[in-house]
Amino acid sequence: MKKISLLLGLCSLVSYSFADGGSFTLFPTQIVFENPGKVKEITLVNLSDSMLNTQSTLKTYQQKSVNGRLIESNALISGSPAVIVTPVVMQNIAPNSKQSIRLLAIRQNPESEIVYRYYVKNLNPRSVDSSGTQFEIEYGMVVTILPQHINESYNLSYVKLNGKPYIKTTNTGNVHVLLKEVYLQSAGKPVAIGSVGRVLANQSAYLAVPAALDKSLGSQIQLKVAKAGLINFDQESQVQLTISK
Repeated sequence: MKKISLLLGLCSLVSYSFADGGSFTLFPTQIVFENPGKVKEITLVNLSDSMLNTQSTLKTYQQKSVNGRLIESNALISGSPAVIVTPVVMQNIAPNSKQSIRLLAIRQNPESEIVYRYYVKNLNPRSVDSSGTQFEIEYGMVVTILPQHINESYNLSYVKLNGKPYIKTTNTGNVHVLLKEVYLQSAGKPVAIGSVGRVLANQSAYLAVPAALDKSLGSQIQLKVAKAGLINFDQESQVQLTISK
């Protein structure tokens, strides 16, 4: 029997229902520690009509550029983690009940943020499709410990890769930047070209500019960016800037 693991990133609130039970929800879906010694709680809710068993794993959150795209390259933590998670295994969570998960930050890096992915996996028996493939579902939540000295800095530029136009976001700071939406001004109107997502320190992300829109842009490009808050991701700030083509 083939086994396939599916990773689902968390947005504001997520749940997933298995045909054989095991549906659950987690909230909040992103954790930020400003200082060590703090405890944050995640609540897991069993939405199914059967007992739920889960297991959690903490991995380093890394990114690498592949053909202009930022790809996650997460790995097991080398040495002791900066965050302690309890409990790791949760058994016999009754239907419609809640389970609290505690995260404790025990240290921080003075000059750069520490970023993890916290995974929760359903250990209940999985549904098997007609091909005999067994699916495993994991949720991946971002856990961040901010540095003592925060430098939130990034820049945007117009570049071409293989002859195609892109807006390049370069993170020059020591904390992540999360751009929810990027707009280009065309004929006096803002045109959304997509979201950049999370860009870690010292990384760059590329957002494609549609060819038709690119032709309508002048030598000076007006941009408007919806940037998520560093601590509260639901808070946004509107940033407007001009870059040269």
